[in-house]
Amino acid sequence: MSAIQAMITGTLTKDAEAKVSGSGKEYTALVIRTAGEPAQFVRAAVWGDDAAEVLSLAKGDAVSAIGTLTVGVWESNGKASPSLSMMAHRAISPALKKSRKPAQHRSHAKPSQASFKAATEAQSTRTVPNGCGLADDLPWNE
Repeated sequence: MSAIQAMITGTLTKDAEAKVSGSGKEYTALVIRTAGEPAQFVRAAVWGDDAAEVLSLAKGDAVSAIGTLTVGVWESNGKASPSLSMMAHRAISPALKKSRKPAQHRSHAKPSQASFKAATEAQSTRTVPNGCGLADDLPWNE
């Protein structure tokens, strides 16, 4: 087996499940179906701060998981197929509603005449003096 740092993006094939490891640590189990043909199915265990957040995800939700991807082999009816599993340290989804920091509002003071003049001067056009090595060396009439 080999381990690869990866990001997997797809949709959930079933609702996220809360699990507990053998050592008593909580994590969230996801089964992600990737896009494309043939589709790949990745079993992801999400650890850390994101584990509780992704627990609200349901079947069909889009999700991306980042972590260590392990490639293995499983057999069914004598036929070998690839097996993908991930130990994810990060998971994100547009279906998650994250709280945002409150917006910082600017003061609503009316701009002064001096600030308009300063802005106009900052946007004025300046000419480049000739002979500064900026001459156009492309022929225009060929």
